[in-house]
Amino acid sequence: MMEQSLLHEVFPVKSGMVRKGQSVEATEKYFASNAQPPDFDGTVKRQIEMLTKMKAFAGAISKKADGMSCFTLR
Repeated sequence: MMEQSLLHEVFPVKSGMVRKGQSVEATEKYFASNAQPPDFDGTVKRQIEMLTKMKAFAGAISKKADGMSCFTLR
């Protein structure tokens, strides 16, 4: 029962971070130390590998977005 209670406390905070564009930070903060997430090709990654990949991906998006506008005003 304690695990379910903890989930109800953590999930809204983590979801809020993701909604604010802090998905990498949320993953760093709430990543289970024993988790072994699979990559898109099925390769199992360690926490540090997954976070490094997420940071690179988020950085590339941010860099690309710096020179663009998502909306065109008419």
